[in-house]
Amino acid sequence: GEVVAEATNERAGRFRVEPMRVEHIPVVSAIERRCFAQPWPQNAYRREIQTNKMAHYFVARLLEQDGVSPIVDELIRRYGR
Repeated sequence: GEVVAEATNERAGRFRVEPMRVEHIPVVSAIERRCFAQPWPQNAYRREIQTNKMAHYFVARLLEQDGVSPIVDELIRRYGR
């Protein structure tokens, strides 16, 4: 996907920001369920990404030296890419 930015944060490490795509929805939803009492449903994200041309959603992915971190790899394995 298109990379918007890459940066390094002293506490978080290296990360990449990229536009959110439909295939990110299961992982974003899993994070939402852990963080919010009333998370957005997956179909709301899907509708926003596919039809709302005014909306822009982004994801930040932690990076390791050889690519995406094992934590993100585990979320992707459990909930999809």
